[in-house]
Amino acid sequence: MILTIASQEASSLPPLSAYAQDLASTTSIASSIAAALARRRANAGRNVLLICQKPADKQARQHAHESEESAWLATEMKAGARVRKLAMEEIASELSTAKDLYHDVVIDMPRLQHGDSLYVLAATGLAVFEIQVSSWNPDRQKRLVQRISAARSWNPGLPVLVMVDDMDSLAAHSIISKLSERVPNIRFIHQHAMPQQGQANNDASLTALYQAIYRC
Repeated sequence: MILTIASQEASSLPPLSAYAQDLASTTSIASSIAAALARRRANAGRNVLLICQKPADKQARQHAHESEESAWLATEMKAGARVRKLAMEEIASELSTAKDLYHDVVIDMPRLQHGDSLYVLAATGLAVFEIQVSSWNPDRQKRLVQRISAARSWNPGLPVLVMVDDMDSLAAHSIISKLSERVPNIRFIHQHAMPQQGQANNDASLTALYQAIYRC
């Protein structure tokens, strides 16, 4: 299955962008939710590919043509695996090939409006979105609904799972109600605080998410 963790709330995660631009500093594909899920699948004996969207480098992009950028990082979750650079135009062929080579492909994609994010969403088997109730607004909701609708024009059966913090609040109930009216085949779960790196024993929240995704 291709699983995409697509966050419009990038600041809510320990940023994969902390990886910096230099691959030498990315020896640990570290502390994002996507990486944690990929590691768990790999530990369960699955052959997993983790693909991560690189952070934007505004200064570099002023001098480089978009097609020349390496917009993604890919690593196999196995001993001795190395991170590989992927240019924007390579993500489609990478996903197409990965379907036959891996049990699971997990994608960390914090920038929904990025040029190739729509293709990734259309190709995925499950899209997971995060919502922080305190920062949610009608504009964010409109963009999210539009992005899902656009992806479903290519992948009509795309299921969507939304993690919502403060899920018991009136504001969260309103968000869930409005999204349920606009987006068919959508599920919601409570987004508890995720364990930070080095807190392996405090993984109840990750377990709940894992079970919601893989129904195990």
